[in-house]
Amino acid sequence: MSIKFEVYNRETEKILYLKNNSNQNIGRISPKYINWSFKNTDYLIYSEMVAKALFIGEEYILIQHRGKTFRPNIDYINLYDFYCNIKYKIEPPILKTKELNPDNKNFKSSFSGFNRLERKNENSPYEISIDDQDYVLVCLYDDIHCSHSPELDDRGGKLHELQALNIRTGKFHDSWCKFYGRL
Repeated sequence: MSIKFEVYNRETEKILYLKNNSNQNIGRISPKYINWSFKNTDYLIYSEMVAKALFIGEEYILIQHRGKTFRPNIDYINLYDFYCNIKYKIEPPILKTKELNPDNKNFKSSFSGFNRLERKNENSPYEISIDDQDYVLVCLYDDIHCSHSPELDDRGGKLHELQALNIRTGKFHDSWCKFYGRL
């Protein structure tokens, strides 16, 4: 079932129309509100706090917020169903790649939105399947250590990694990660 979502993008101050299609190019969308109709009922998500990123899958909506839900200055992701229920509030995970966490320390990441597996391939997915489970690719970086380490943050942009977020459990995969490079 195809659903049409009206999204007001704060960054461009324009209204976008998206579908529940995980292959659509989402780019940089900072939603102020999202509204849609599902099973003859209208729904609205209005973001009081600044939302940084949006992803709409076949059966769910992910919104990345800046906020103080878990502790000061931490971003989080809400996973909604199409009935506008928050299924999960998700904290950033620990960084896993050797490029961003070479000594395997307890470095908490910051969310940087949702990205395709390979930037050069326009048809590559934002979602992957691992052991017959569906995951969304979430882009992460180290905001705290980047500010103190020029090799992690320079004029070329911060170094990023991708991790896989299970949309059924709201948890990140224990081991899957991919170094993504500079954005």
